[in-house]
Amino acid sequence: GSTPRIIKVMPGSAIQFAAFASVKNYFLRKSKTGEISVPETLIAGGLAGMTACLVVYPFTSLAGQMSVAGGVKGNIFSVSKQIYQRFGIGGFYKGLPGELIGDFWGFMLGFGLYDLANSTFTKLVGRKARSLEKGLVG
Repeated sequence: GSTPRIIKVMPGSAIQFAAFASVKNYFLRKSKTGEISVPETLIAGGLAGMTACLVVYPFTSLAGQMSVAGGVKGNIFSVSKQIYQRFGIGGFYKGLPGELIGDFWGFMLGFGLYDLANSTFTKLVGRKARSLEKGLVG
């Protein structure tokens, strides 16, 4: 079950950050003040998590099937084939609604707190955080 978990990390992270930036930019374009509100930041984070989840969930499903007792056995390719043959494409999306809800709340808080920490840093120090500082702040 480790292989699918590892494979989903990079595209999942890229999708999360791209979706977060896109939704924030959408809110910025609609803003009359040139800033987005905390609720908008939270919504952007939640939607980013859900977007990534929709794309990489088949890997989550594969990992789950490969790691549970009584689950499908074999390498990632044979397990994919077995799931598809038995359940069709829907077999890769079992449990998706619960995962979407969990990811919405988790990423809403994660991205929201990250943005809040960085904006607080900017207000306190008078400049945007540098890369290392962002790592320490967020």
